[in-house]
Amino acid sequence: MTGDASDRVGTLPVISGTLGLASVGLVPVLALSPTGGPLVLGAVVVALGLELHVFRPVRGVYLMTVIPDSVNGGSFGVV
Repeated sequence: MTGDASDRVGTLPVISGTLGLASVGLVPVLALSPTGGPLVLGAVVVALGLELHVFRPVRGVYLMTVIPDSVNGGSFGVV
């Protein structure tokens, strides 16, 4: 889904959007953790993990276009 979106609108908007959604996912953790209970906290952590996972393919595509071929392997290893 994010790969298709990055083909349509570009990688940087999709990267910004997914990181923004992941950041918004942290708000309930910080706001509700003392009163929300373990079930709410667990659901928010799972949602945050899913959101961060959809960021990875788009990040890879962006890095492949930015990093020169001569240092491609080492750069991906660092990331």
